[in-house]
Amino acid sequence: MNKMKKKYKLNNRDDGNEDCSGSDDSNWEPDDEGSSEDSEGGVDDDFNGKDKSTADPNHVSKEYQPADTVDEDEADASDTININCDDDWKIKTGPSDPLYPLIHVLSVSALIKCLQQSPTSPCNPLASTLEVLYISGNSLENFLSEAMFPFLLTACPKLKILGDSLAVMKGLKLFSTMADTCNTELRELDLVYPSTYDMSRPETGVAEYLVLGVHNSIVFPKEDAISALLPYIPCGMLSSERVKGYPSNHGWLNSDNISLIDLYLEQNPLKDITNPLVLGKMVREDCQLVGKLCPKLTTLKINLDHPWGVANHTRFWSGLAPLSLTSLQITNGRWENVEPLLKVVGRSLKQVHIVLPKRNDALQGEVDCLALECPVLEHLYLGVGTSPLEIRDMQAFTGFMQLKTIYIGEAFTWNSFQALISLSPNLEKIQVDKINEQVVGKPPNVTITKEMVDKFGCLVKENRAGAKVTVLSFSWLDLETEQVVETLQSFLRVFPALKWLGTLALRKREVGLVKGVVTMAMEEGLKIDILDREEVMQPGAEFEGLPIGGCCIT
Repeated sequence: MNKMKKKYKLNNRDDGNEDCSGSDDSNWEPDDEGSSEDSEGGVDDDFNGKDKSTADPNHVSKEYQPADTVDEDEADASDTININCDDDWKIKTGPSDPLYPLIHVLSVSALIKCLQQSPTSPCNPLASTLEVLYISGNSLENFLSEAMFPFLLTACPKLKILGDSLAVMKGLKLFSTMADTCNTELRELDLVYPSTYDMSRPETGVAEYLVLGVHNSIVFPKEDAISALLPYIPCGMLSSERVKGYPSNHGWLNSDNISLIDLYLEQNPLKDITNPLVLGKMVREDCQLVGKLCPKLTTLKINLDHPWGVANHTRFWSGLAPLSLTSLQITNGRWENVEPLLKVVGRSLKQVHIVLPKRNDALQGEVDCLALECPVLEHLYLGVGTSPLEIRDMQAFTGFMQLKTIYIGEAFTWNSFQALISLSPNLEKIQVDKINEQVVGKPPNVTITKEMVDKFGCLVKENRAGAKVTVLSFSWLDLETEQVVETLQSFLRVFPALKWLGTLALRKREVGLVKGVVTMAMEEGLKIDILDREEVMQPGAEFEGLPIGGCCIT
């Protein structure tokens, strides 16, 4: 710095003010988020002291006065000047400044326009090749700005996956309203809606079924999460005269002192998401938008957590008809919404993952519908809250010709199990909760006998099925005690390629009887899993023998 002092002379300000090095830090005013940072920065030789604006190119703070400029010819190219910004200029900002909003708000449409008009992309080179940017969220929050997604879709033209946040769909709607927008390259999309389920009410259990009846569904929707439909606004800028509990005359206001939230609500009143007709209309509009903007979509995930049937006709899902979906994942909701959806998109589906809460009507023919509407299905994960699950029309059921893996998280009837396995010749992995024909799947289970297995084996052989099965898994499987060894051996003959069988629920005496079969199977590469039913109690066993209450289906 001694060398610098010889070559440069830094003058005090012309207005006669004291040097900033002696100024008090209390003169700085924080922004709305209370984060003003003091920083030191290295400045190049070509620093000429020109005015710098922190918000608008045409705005110069009155508090900022540059030091005398230095002739570039006098500088030694090998030297660098380190200037403490706090010692040379100060900036005060506040709501009274007419340009204050510009410091905090940048129009996404302006950003997109810059991208479209620029001959070369100003973005990082990664943006031109980026395909996955997974941004996670949930249907109960509104902490993510939807405004960034139109920019991302423009700046990263090859994006295929954006994540599971509700803000993604809000951003897609915003993207569709902008001029000169085109179709996206998205391959995966989450269709998320605010939850209307009453979280204070516990999920229906076996005990409640015993008192209230089979598949009791008297659940009333709540609108606690409706604020998730509002546009994102930082907490420090949140203000409204119309929303109860929000501060007023604060944050982002226009020239008439109207907040962004109130301006939005004037044009877009919040919809009553508890009303199934209103929510169904939202689903229909969203599907039309997705079908238009995402023609290459292959994976669709839907979270429609409403306790009643909402989109229970094909017209709600018809906007998705142009798509060739290969994967569908549905969480929450009811089966009444799923069946019409499968009629629209099921023809090309290879993977279906459905998990619904236990608030569905009984005997809706879920398996029948999947087999009929999804002819090329290969992987099925099914937990629909209907116990016992069964094939409703045995005569019309044709099975799954392409199915390789299946998971059924419910009790399954024996006849339905036989039909499913024997009419699905390409099955490799089978996972079923238990074989049970009791209402709501409570014990006792069906006890599998040697005679039953022999008939099942003939049916499988007749249809040339079972040869590829390597995994046959139950959470609890009861075998007859008198012929436990013979029954187990018959099971093994039905599936010659089996590598895993379980879980067999046996008593200690029966475990000893099958020990030889288990050992021989182990030597041949087959693992047989066994639990001691004298030490492990089956879930729901405490309700065995108790009567079921009156049926109440809504």
